[in-house]
Amino acid sequence: MSGTIENLRSLTETSSLSTGTILVIAMAISELENYRHALLQISALRGYTGENQGRVAGYRVAAEIAETALSGESQHSDDLAVDRFASAMKAKLAKKRGQGFGGWNDPEECHIDYLVSLLTQQIHERAVLDPVDIGNFAMMIFNRPESPTHGR
Repeated sequence: MSGTIENLRSLTETSSLSTGTILVIAMAISELENYRHALLQISALRGYTGENQGRVAGYRVAAEIAETALSGESQHSDDLAVDRFASAMKAKLAKKRGQGFGGWNDPEECHIDYLVSLLTQQIHERAVLDPVDIGNFAMMIFNRPESPTHGR
């Protein structure tokens, strides 16, 4: 991994790169260093907690961004944003699983209309919007085969 970080650092010295590309590379270097640190911390633990899994998932996204930059391919900012958002969603889901939440994908345990009501509450009734919760509820509804009967 340190070789990847050094390769990224050498890329920033290339004068033909745009300022935006250099900033993305700098962020990737920082996230890779965090990833390396997190792996060292996690290897000292006996098991993964939801929080650690989420953190590592975020660092894996940064590593993928760095690999893309090193390969010379460009990734659209939309794709990068979706990757970051998905990482945050996974971290939140892992945290909630660790707290005993689950069953959203079982129609016997959780009716789709209940998921719609949770999404609606998150949007209309919360003092502060949490886009990650909104995204997770939307993902749950999206992945269910049945259609909601209310909430339209």
